[in-house]
Amino acid sequence: MRDELREATLIFDKVGGHDISNKLRKNLKEGFNDESTRRIKRFEGHRSASQCLQLQVADMICGSIARKYGDDSDDTYYRIIKKRVAWVKEWPD
Repeated sequence: MRDELREATLIFDKVGGHDISNKLRKNLKEGFNDESTRRIKRFEGHRSASQCLQLQVADMICGSIARKYGDDSDDTYYRIIKKRVAWVKEWPD
């Protein structure tokens, strides 16, 4: 999946503070971009509660993954989507 990205715009849920958003941007740029390929061109932060439906769905999917790998290890919702999960990157490392 990483190799398929070319100059993509990454839209993320703007939750937490400005510091968290900056750290996320930096981590993703370092993880996806290299000297020869610019995979992520632009970042946009939006509030999922007040923005597009697609961002709300992505937020729910991320939440189900977070619950599976979090402290409570609840995989109730993850089981619904697991066949479609390509990979999971834990952040921060």
